[in-house]
Order: sequence, then C-alpha cells, then structure tokens
Amino acid sequence: HLDPAPAGADVPCAVREATDAARVRVADSAEDDDVAPAESSGDEELESVAITDGNPGVRYTAELDDAALAEAFEKTPETLGSISVGFAHQGRLINAVQFPEGEGYTVVRPDAAWTTQETVDYVQAAIRRVRELHPEAPDLRVNQISAKEGGWMRPHKSHQSGRDVDFGFYYPTAEPIRVRERERVIDRRLSFALIHALVTETDVQLILVDRRVIKVLHEQALADGHDPAWLDSLFKGPNAIVKHAK
Repeated sequence: HLDPAPAGADVPCAVREATDAARVRVADSAEDDDVAPAESSGDEELESVAITDGNPGVRYTAELDDAALAEAFEKTPETLGSISVGFAHQGRLINAVQFPEGEGYTVVRPDAAWTTQETVDYVQAAIRRVRELHPEAPDLRVNQISAKEGGWMRPHKSHQSGRDVDFGFYYPTAEPIRVRERERVIDRRLSFALIHALVTETDVQLILVDRRVIKVLHEQALADGHDPAWLDSLFKGPNAIVKHAK
C-alpha cells in the first residue's frame, strides 16, 4: 500500500481486479489519523495489493467471455458486483460498497471508505480474528479507502481503486495517542495480531508500516514465541509482506 505519512502512519488492505489484489497500511497521521499527508515521490508510492474472494455468490468476470462481459457492462453493470479497475495510484471503482459499521471497529470517514465486497469481507475477518484472540481489544480505526467511484482523492496519490485500506494502530484505548514516536505507545501485541490476521486470514499482498514500528512488532512477535524463520519471511528480504513506509 502507499500513502507515506509522517512518523506513525495507518495501514491499508484489499483489492479486486483480474489479479484479485489487496493492500494494507498501518499508521496514524500526525495531523489526522484518518487522513495521511500528501505523499512524496519515489518507492513510497508503490502501494498495490491483491485479494481473492471465496464468496460463491459473487460472479467473477473470468466466468464470462468477452462478448458476455461487454454486454453485461453496457446493459446491466450492477450484475457484475463490485469491481476494482486499474491500480491503487491510477484506477476507478465500479459498483462500490461502502464499508459498513460493525463490531470491533470504527469507520472514521464513511464518505471516504468505498471499496469492494471482498475487501470488506477480508478486513472484517481479520478484525474478528484479533477479537477472538484478544476479547479486550479496543475498536480498530478503519480509515480511508477510496471515493465512491474511485479516482483521485485528496490528499492521496493512491486510494484510487478501493484496494488499499488505512488502519490505525491498536492503542491501550480506542483513541489514538498523539505522539511522534508511536512505537512507544501502541499496543504491540494487538498490532502484531492484526498483521498476523491479515496475513493468515486474508490474501493481503503488502502491508506498509514505518521501520521503527516494524522493529518493535518483530521483537514482540519473537517474545510471544512465533517461529523466527516465519517472522523473517514476513518482515525481511525482498519478498517480505511487511515493508517500510515512513
């Protein structure tokens, strides 16, 4: 996911396209925890991700030949379900779904939380898993995803196709603590539980977190007895799912 923010930013997750992709970003903006500041150029912009949906009631375009797809798109686009088109930094949404209110989380900006149904399903599944393991967990803050029809949404360069979701960290309370060094005040165990759930319960492709937060979450996971080799595959190397975004 992509949306570089100042120290301490929010996470994003989920996409649907021919590649079925999803992305996630964990961080809190220094100014407003639901809006990341304008991004800088460079590698930080690359925030795409992939997701697949196991809902048997969803009709995928792969089941239609080109002629049937073109006809449905022209005459009955609503029958195709929610579709993410293009990329996180250059895309649109068709038949978007507004992220619903639910148990265990708060939708900070409903007007900026339009996405695909599989994104909703996966994010909810990850949050449920965290709550199953940690019933005491406060509500997670689900921040910006996309505009209703996708496209550019100030101040982001990404968030254009409903694939990337910004999350807040878990804190000792439901309200974020406004300090620059978020890694000192976040609930490390719960925040890693969220990452663990996204990796194991969904098809997330990329999670962006500041390197200082990555360090403390890695340390917490080791202390909690997670397999070191698996953690290395998660946090280290060119194929790591969790990557740095300032």
